[in-house]
Amino acid sequence: MAKHGIVRIDRATVRFIARLLVFSLPTLLIIATGYEFAPLMNVTHFLAFTLLQATGVPVVSSGSLITVPVEGGTWAAYVSWDSSGWKSLLLFFALIMATEAPLRRRLEGLALLPIIYGANVVRVWFMFFYVHIFGLGYYEIIHGTLWSWGMIVFTLALWLSWRHWMEKYAKASNNMGYALAKRRV
Repeated sequence: MAKHGIVRIDRATVRFIARLLVFSLPTLLIIATGYEFAPLMNVTHFLAFTLLQATGVPVVSSGSLITVPVEGGTWAAYVSWDSSGWKSLLLFFALIMATEAPLRRRLEGLALLPIIYGANVVRVWFMFFYVHIFGLGYYEIIHGTLWSWGMIVFTLALWLSWRHWMEKYAKASNNMGYALAKRRV
């Protein structure tokens, strides 16, 4: 802490935040325009539906609507644009690209995007599976809190793991060109 309680932020941190904001622009544009990428929603729907079938849930699909039996009837939900995991994917993209590392290493980091997407498909599958087994009693809490925040935590944890790997790689290679922004500029 500096004089008078003002916190000083080093230049590397300021550069990271500035780059993060720039690489987050696609997210803002998608939100502002209301754009939706139907193929991503369709693939998410197909994979979640397939997982439900594979786990023995008697599921019915109609368009992007998935219906599962619950006590006393059925329950259905759409695999919406937000259910496709696009926000987590773009957050991870922005975090990787904002990290000070050689472009080649950042592009290698983007190879982890399918892990984010896979976790999201499991999230969608789990919500239908949960409702089928346990009913709707705690659905809103689990969907709105646990899984929404869970995807954020998972995305940040994967980025931090990648970043840790990058720092370890930089030290192992003994090449300062690969070092992340640990220095004071």
